[in-house]
Amino acid sequence: MDVASSLEFTDAEKALNELKGTFKKGKSLLEKVNAVEDPSLETFHQVIPPFMEHASEVIENLEKTRKEAEDSFFELLKFYGLPEGRVKATSPPSFFGPIKDFVHSFDQQLTQLKKSEPLNNSHGEKKPMGRGFD
Repeated sequence: MDVASSLEFTDAEKALNELKGTFKKGKSLLEKVNAVEDPSLETFHQVIPPFMEHASEVIENLEKTRKEAEDSFFELLKFYGLPEGRVKATSPPSFFGPIKDFVHSFDQQLTQLKKSEPLNNSHGEKKPMGRGFD
C-alpha cells in the first residue's frame, strides 16, 4: 500500500526515458569501440556486446511492465466506478492515499482497543477482545 500510494506513472516514465537515452548513448559509443581493432580490447568485445543485448531486453521489459501497471490501474479505477473522463487524470497517490490513511487509522484504533479493558460477554463475565463470540 505504501508503494502504491506514492507511485507516479509520470515519474516512472520520465526515469525510463532517461535510462533509454543513456542506453542509446552507450550503444553509440559501443559501435565506435567495435570499429577499433585492438587486441587489448578482446575481453571488452567478449563481455560488453552480450551485456548490452541483455540490458536492451531488460529496458524493453521495464517499458512493458510500466505500461501494464498503468493500464491495470486505469482498469481498477473503472471497476470502482470512477467516471471515464477522470480515469486518466487520477494518480495512484490520489486513489490509494486515502485507503492507506484509513488502514493506518484503523490499525491504530484496533491496537488501542486491544489494550483497553476486557469486554463483558453476554453473561457479565469479562472477556478479552479477539477470542471469538459467545
